[in-house]
Amino acid sequence: MRIVFIDLHCINFLVRPYIQIKSKNKVATYKHKFIIDYAMKEGIEVCNYITGKETTIPSIARVSRILKYDKEKKIARWEANYVMKHCFAPASNIKIITKKEDIRSDDIVIGYFYKKYQRDIIAGLNAQKIMMGNHFVEINEPVDLEKIGIKGFVNEIDLSDNPFVNTYIKIRPEKNIVCPYIYANRFVDKQKERKNKAMAIGTLSTCKGNAGYKLYRDMFHTEWIQLMRKTIYEEAEKYSEYIDSYISYIYEDKLEISEDDNIFIRIYKKMVNKYKPWRQSKYTSFDMVNKFNEYLCFVCPEEVVGMPGIGFVEGMACGTAYIGLDTSYYRKLGLKPGIDYITYDGTLEDLIDKIKYCQAHVEETRKIGINGREFVYKNFNQKVVAKNLFDKFNELVYREH
Repeated sequence: MRIVFIDLHCINFLVRPYIQIKSKNKVATYKHKFIIDYAMKEGIEVCNYITGKETTIPSIARVSRILKYDKEKKIARWEANYVMKHCFAPASNIKIITKKEDIRSDDIVIGYFYKKYQRDIIAGLNAQKIMMGNHFVEINEPVDLEKIGIKGFVNEIDLSDNPFVNTYIKIRPEKNIVCPYIYANRFVDKQKERKNKAMAIGTLSTCKGNAGYKLYRDMFHTEWIQLMRKTIYEEAEKYSEYIDSYISYIYEDKLEISEDDNIFIRIYKKMVNKYKPWRQSKYTSFDMVNKFNEYLCFVCPEEVVGMPGIGFVEGMACGTAYIGLDTSYYRKLGLKPGIDYITYDGTLEDLIDKIKYCQAHVEETRKIGINGREFVYKNFNQKVVAKNLFDKFNELVYREH
């Protein structure tokens, strides 16, 4: 088996890209790096297919397209080697591919759905194709994954009954692959005395100023990706007796694009945001593990489109009781309401009611937190999730042979 990523060095889910390394950005988003770590540990060859179409190096020459395609590829190759050196050891274990012809028909090629150019590239490859489905809301027109020959569609939850996916993304249900979030080893229960209240965590995201969310707007009629995060972010002080908010706005350290901006201002802001590191000063101003360990329970409000945040696994790993939506996707992951986590109906009123209950039943809530911690340790650790994912790759890719 050989795993081939498309422009691996530019995917911050997998690596810390050049722009983050040079800016010493503290925000670590490479939640899928464990896939590469596992493959390398198991002796599975990992390749980086450099297309020359993407780089994170803020180059005026590249932006203006002065350089020719082959020279852009040379820059991308240099960038890839630099990133691999900083993110993996030894870097030589990851092979660089620059020609489409060097990809074999039995290679498992992995592309990221939220990058349209990767969808286009993977469609033209003769290989076993896997699509990582993160940020699938950022599309302007329906996508037919069957037509481009995708063998598996990987997401953190089972999307078989997700209304957005079923409306706009064509993929057979049996091709859905669940790859749950994993916790980093630093997320532990420190057995400390906890505040008898809840904390709220997560990044408040918006599609304001971004034309790439047309279908999302059409279905949900909002510019906000996590409505409950927005509510807590704006009203936390009113409910400070019950909840402390550590939710940070995605544009707190960037230029927010508004409808009143003319086209030149929009272009300027987009370019600055593209090459300005995503710092989120509030988000990185405290130690997340210690913060989880300060509270009895927590909430990490989900996306409107029906996706949880990675914070729910991290907080549970710290033994903090999780309050999540009463929805099928948690149960499909194996979590039991009232045993491993606490459910609420998605309204602020019910959330506050559940927090009040936790405050009045500390021992019961603490027990749920401990149960959740043990569930996460057993099911959402790197080794288990990675092994299950590669077993699924084998099953989907090679079952016809």
